[in-house]
Amino acid sequence: SDTTAIVPSNPSVALDSLYATGLTSGTTYYAHVRADCEASGAVGNGQSNWVTTSFTTTPNPPLNDTCANAIALSVNLDGTCTLSTVFDNTSATLSASQVAPSGACAGTAGGPLDVWFTAVVPNSGELDLSFLTIPPGGGSNTVEVYTGTCGALVPLAPVNCTNVSVGGTTTFSGLTAGTTVYLRVWDFNNDNFGSSEICLQGLNCASPVAIFTVVDNCASNEFSVDINLTDLGSAASYDVNTNGVLATTISATGITTVGPYVSGSNVNIDLIHDVDNACDLNSGVITSTCPPANNDCADAITVYGGYS
Repeated sequence: SDTTAIVPSNPSVALDSLYATGLTSGTTYYAHVRADCEASGAVGNGQSNWVTTSFTTTPNPPLNDTCANAIALSVNLDGTCTLSTVFDNTSATLSASQVAPSGACAGTAGGPLDVWFTAVVPNSGELDLSFLTIPPGGGSNTVEVYTGTCGALVPLAPVNCTNVSVGGTTTFSGLTAGTTVYLRVWDFNNDNFGSSEICLQGLNCASPVAIFTVVDNCASNEFSVDINLTDLGSAASYDVNTNGVLATTISATGITTVGPYVSGSNVNIDLIHDVDNACDLNSGVITSTCPPANNDCADAITVYGGYS
């Protein structure tokens, strides 16, 4: 809706085209054209033969069109998307100087017209990514995560790239806490452009890694559970609760045995993080039932009977 008049330097010369400079990107302009020979006193004061057209100048590329200008995203550590970022991929260009997308995403026609973000990995070593909005008509945005630095990026394996729809969440794991990763975002077919809103979530703690193994003692009609703690996560120690009751405390890797429990009963084991309950570990229901005494042929029970 610009009202600035644009005139050729020599209006008496017939022109096939007219070049205008100093226009604002992403702005709609209207051009009104009529023959210069029309008398100003003609019907409609010279307006009867006006021809009107409009055009919109191409928007500038987004700020984070290049890896070097990646926007830093905040990571929500409270299970919400209170901290989110709105961005626009209109006029995004191909990042030809960066590594090409890996896996199936390499098939994007002409290469991805991408935008870039960074994030600092929380203590959990994982990032949960979701989109609160995407451009109208777009089914999803495509995302790939990289370690390294611009010009020397390394795709995160084995995830490679993934398509994320509104309402869906993708978890990128195996990251190193405290490091900065790069997120490349684009529309898979390069045919949906506009505004999106991105959210990252994570935990500021790391859960332990443990293997729970049942150890039967059928001679006593009982079973125990070996807890093989292979990684303490970010805690110095864990209270071990069995069915809600404190059984012991673990402060080092290795095997800890809890029990015994009556054969056939259900046991639920919780390893309670000493700082953040968001990183507690639950075993799920564990049970074991001893087989009957005559479960094997060698232990067959002799049946005595008589004739009638």
